[in-house]
Amino acid sequence: MYRRYHKQVPQPKGKYNKGFTLVELLVVLTIIGVMASLAIPGLRSMGAFARDDLQSGTRDLYVMIRAARNHAVTFRVNTAVVYVLDNYQSPNVNAENTQVLSNDQIDNREIRAVAVFVEAPPEPGSTTSVYVPVDGEWGEFREFQGNMSILLQDPDDPSINYYQSARPRFDLADAAVPDGNSENYSIAVLGMESIQAEVTWVDNNDEIQVGNLLFPAHVFRSSGRLSVSDNRKERYTIHFGPSNTAPLEDRLTNPYPEEDDVIVNRRIANPIQIFRSTGRVQIAN
Repeated sequence: MYRRYHKQVPQPKGKYNKGFTLVELLVVLTIIGVMASLAIPGLRSMGAFARDDLQSGTRDLYVMIRAARNHAVTFRVNTAVVYVLDNYQSPNVNAENTQVLSNDQIDNREIRAVAVFVEAPPEPGSTTSVYVPVDGEWGEFREFQGNMSILLQDPDDPSINYYQSARPRFDLADAAVPDGNSENYSIAVLGMESIQAEVTWVDNNDEIQVGNLLFPAHVFRSSGRLSVSDNRKERYTIHFGPSNTAPLEDRLTNPYPEEDDVIVNRRIANPIQIFRSTGRVQIAN
């Protein structure tokens, strides 16, 4: 019989047997913080966060439009994706909607918020359709995150504007179907129409007011079809991308072209398409 002896390994002594001290941990965390503070602006300048906001925002908008269409079919009720323009002013600020925007503001209009509304039963003796917020969080207007918006200019030709009103709030005339002149555009070209939506606001006396205001919207009928007054197109495209207020490097494919550069300076945007006859929604390539 052999006895097996285990040699005892001596344990380190003194300072080598200790863990990190609090001071050492604080120094490491400070170094990490300094490195992050230097790296984040660099990533932001390269558009890293803007690209993330663009992709996630596009997906969220796509999901909301598709959900509105499904809600219309499931509950057999007209359902609208309601949009809020930039420079919007509540009746508390400008009751008559009389403010005149500058030419620069007019040329750079965009949509900054969205919500889902449903058509309410008409009041007795009334033929006017009014839309009210759908139950749940989608019934509250959401502002697009990360300085994103729905563009109201053609990404390939910014001189083409689908909305040219000088009013900060939407008006019935703003949804008029354009005539045969190609220079005339409106939100109808994007498959949108004008609806009356019930909204609330707080007046100067801190009292809650409720009223019906006009908004641009994509309206889905109970059949799933897209309701729009301009029936000349089967497929409508909206473009989601960085706002006009975003840095050039975030919103343009070629922000600083050379004088002899022939590359087209295009707006960065993701197209979302809605088919009129079926209401099908897709993110286009």
